[in-house]
Amino acid sequence: FFKNRFDITIKALIAAKAIKNAKVAQIGKLADGHINHMANPRAIYQYLGVDVTRDYEVEDIIALGDKMPAKEVDRVFGAVTSSAKISRVSVEKVRDSVKMYLAIKKICDENNYSAVAFSCWPKLMPLKEMLGCLTNSLLNSDGIAAGCEADIMGTISMLILQKLTGVPVALMDL
Repeated sequence: FFKNRFDITIKALIAAKAIKNAKVAQIGKLADGHINHMANPRAIYQYLGVDVTRDYEVEDIIALGDKMPAKEVDRVFGAVTSSAKISRVSVEKVRDSVKMYLAIKKICDENNYSAVAFSCWPKLMPLKEMLGCLTNSLLNSDGIAAGCEADIMGTISMLILQKLTGVPVALMDL
């Protein structure tokens, strides 16, 4: 009994330490009407030590993605298509997802972000006629917690779970 509880306590302390001073990027604004996802970055920093920034818009990610080297896009696209069948979605949309993944990964690397809350809805659908699920999935697989709809608290929850388990996690709007 003691060992199990002790192990849980140790994991919780490791996760708490791991998120202290973490940086989370909110990319784009919170979707209209999602008042239950509102978060106060100052309070988050005060209580969790997590720094939330909002320096990028969805349009920035699309523009940066379009500048990604074709070889790199081809490499990641090849990895995706070798492990999953493309069905009911165009190759172009998968390539766009790969480009956005590479753009966000670049931003994370350059700014030391541990996680991103990507405003995939409602911006991405009218701009690119697509969702951000594949982009977020690729980021999560790389160890960058990537949440949907600019949901900061959900993304921080994903980051904590990732630190607790050591594996990619997913928390999505269902």
